[in-house]
Amino acid sequence: MKHKLTFLFLFLFFNFVVAQNKVDFLKKKAVPISIDVNNTNYTDLQKLKEYIGNTRLVILGEESHGDGTTFETKTRIIKFLHEEMGFNVLAFESSFYNAEKAWEVVKKSEDPMIPLKESVFHLWAHSKEAQPLFQYIASNVHEINPLRITGFDCQYNADGFFIKNSAKDISDFFDENQIKFNDKLEENNFYGVYNRIAFKTKDSLKKFDLALFEKSIDNIILQINKIENPKKSLFMQHFVSSRKYIQGLLEQRDNLKINELRDSVMAQNVLWLLNKGYPNDKIIIWAHNYHISKSNVRENTKSMGEYLTDSLNKEKLYSVGFTAFAGEYAWFDGQYLKKIRHPIKNSFENLFRKTNFENLFLDLKTLSRKDEGKWLNENMSLRFNYYYPAIKSWPLVYDALIFNREMRRSTDIKNN
Repeated sequence: MKHKLTFLFLFLFFNFVVAQNKVDFLKKKAVPISIDVNNTNYTDLQKLKEYIGNTRLVILGEESHGDGTTFETKTRIIKFLHEEMGFNVLAFESSFYNAEKAWEVVKKSEDPMIPLKESVFHLWAHSKEAQPLFQYIASNVHEINPLRITGFDCQYNADGFFIKNSAKDISDFFDENQIKFNDKLEENNFYGVYNRIAFKTKDSLKKFDLALFEKSIDNIILQINKIENPKKSLFMQHFVSSRKYIQGLLEQRDNLKINELRDSVMAQNVLWLLNKGYPNDKIIIWAHNYHISKSNVRENTKSMGEYLTDSLNKEKLYSVGFTAFAGEYAWFDGQYLKKIRHPIKNSFENLFRKTNFENLFLDLKTLSRKDEGKWLNENMSLRFNYYYPAIKSWPLVYDALIFNREMRRSTDIKNN
């Protein structure tokens, strides 16, 4: 019995020492950061220049689309990336077409905040916690180096003003460039299906010829490809990016397959932004943690981050996952309100809490390659998707992590 107690004591003592060593490492290597959106003293973020380097693509995640504190944290980091590292394009997980059309209006508007609030999903554009970001974008619109907004999602956001009016834009573009349908029946069928997808009223699609609609898109892409027009690029990418996703919707594939299809198309859109849309610019991506994961975190599916990692040199992107210890999250309108439970003992969140830093940035990409940081490669628990834990070697998934001790939910701008 005495030997058993001695062994138990030694085992517990060893685990305590190992855990304490990890906390001591984090206290030395993690970067405590401010999340005050009005704090323009970026001394705390200077280390990010070393970690991000010459990367053209920085990808910022979020656990849920209702993480108000994350929105504030990302806002300050985006301002730093824009002002001190030359990033000048911000692409949201929102309709590519809607965001691009919104930016055209933003540049000409006397009050840029009005079109900016319709540029991306209302999850962010109508969140009180994200307003400092949109106000910052609005204040820089007419500067030499504005922070331009765009999107990369193939979904048509039904709450987007510009996608709802896109059928008229498309019709005008077709007339201007002599893009033809075979007959009136095909034309009516095309706009009937397109508008129902844009307005997310897919329940009324049964009366249309969906196979003909797919052929129409293929024909449109072929015709656009042959014309010379400054607007060609926008409309071409709109139809190319939505082609496969629409096909999946019309074929009524299950959600898992639809989601993977969406991630593959979003990756293609990001690559288009990098290579054709903004080939000389540095781009920030705003998306969910799952979409930005660089290796498998969900069985039998592949994320946008995995597709991008397959296509790009790993040094060309820097992916930052977000997590929190406690609090709550909810969409701006109150949907999906949920308390965040405390994490398990052997988790990154618990180690982060023990540093006593309220908010921190931890590089995984560089530190995990050093002898003292080898433990970062161990399989450990981390909440990455709506605060459900997973056990992974996280440097394979993200290049860095940002931790908020307390998560406040997103709230509606109407409540101001």
